[in-house]
Amino acid sequence: MKILLGTDSTAKKKLGGPGKFTPLLFKSLTEIQNSELKYVGFFDRKIVRSEKQIEYHEPISQPSKSKSPLIRLIDKFPYLSVFLRENTKMLRKKNIAKITENILDENIDLLHLHDFGLVSSLSNIDKPIIFTNHYKGSVYKESIQYQGNKNHLAWKKYFMNIEKQAIYRSDILTFPSVSAMNLLIEDFSDLENIILSKHKIIYSGIDDKFSEISNINFTDWQNKKEHIILNIGNHIPDKGIENSINVFKKLTKLNDNFIFINVGAYGTETEKLNKLVEQYDLSNKVYFKGIVNHQDVMDYISKAKFILHTPNRVVFDLALLEAMSSLTPIISSKALGNVEALGDNHKLYINSKNELEFNRNLLTDDELLYEIAKEQRERFLSQFTTNKMVDNYIKLYKEFK
Repeated sequence: MKILLGTDSTAKKKLGGPGKFTPLLFKSLTEIQNSELKYVGFFDRKIVRSEKQIEYHEPISQPSKSKSPLIRLIDKFPYLSVFLRENTKMLRKKNIAKITENILDENIDLLHLHDFGLVSSLSNIDKPIIFTNHYKGSVYKESIQYQGNKNHLAWKKYFMNIEKQAIYRSDILTFPSVSAMNLLIEDFSDLENIILSKHKIIYSGIDDKFSEISNINFTDWQNKKEHIILNIGNHIPDKGIENSINVFKKLTKLNDNFIFINVGAYGTETEKLNKLVEQYDLSNKVYFKGIVNHQDVMDYISKAKFILHTPNRVVFDLALLEAMSSLTPIISSKALGNVEALGDNHKLYINSKNELEFNRNLLTDDELLYEIAKEQRERFLSQFTTNKMVDNYIKLYKEFK
């Protein structure tokens, strides 16, 4: 059986979403010797046969300070953006026809797609489709967090038509968490029965990037840690970075040497966050690094005293799995996706008011923190590795043989 794995998102190694997840899954599957299953990838609207053929592109760290006249015009008149997109349909149809022809030439038996738009575009291919939904419900709601000019009913209608078509067309809807499924049902309550009838939960997994520290002793672990409170997330409302800054302000009362480092793309919340930092008089303690090299992210995670992860809405962050594997204690919000990853009994949760649900003296007890970090890593190894995820997808593929 020949399977096509594809995404419309730009392939990238950093951050998350389909652009990071789909190449990771494709690489892992193609490394497995399996005579029954063969794979081809679909990235940047091209067929690829190995991970080496994928062209990775990284997002820009900082938004342009001076917008082009066209962008300013679109910001002022959102309908213009929809109009321009609608009027490229003819060209898009020609592109889709060519792509469809290329896929049919490959004699694909099963399509495993990772974007609403791609499912909609390839809906005429008469093959089963598995759609893995990485989004927090409707793409419209997610997109307006990055681009305010899309906050318009015309865009909402545009996206939701595509999304509904994808839900109807898919044979199986897989989700990386129960939270992801719930968020989709929240936005498409009229399709709840259809979503539930097609759904499967396959938790995301990642490679163990911190295997060399698995047997580190307490003293070496303690010496490795610096006074860094690390937050990973783009500057959009869902990521709840404002929550993290509020918690960090409280943590500075425990240790005035703590500094807060955020890694993630600047966005619609950046100005607000900078003002909050000034208001709290934390300018000499809070650093927004933007997009940085992935190895640098791993280094930050490794030497941080804590990871502070406080999203308001979350699917299942790959960055959280990286943190779990790193032997760095995680202070987390109780958003459902986080609880699915860390478990009900995780000892470092905060509540919806950004208050610690544990005795703050725990944060000064390194021996207990070391034990919590080991519990996090053990949970990661038992439930969220690449191998476990890949095994679950292979079982799903074989259901279509």
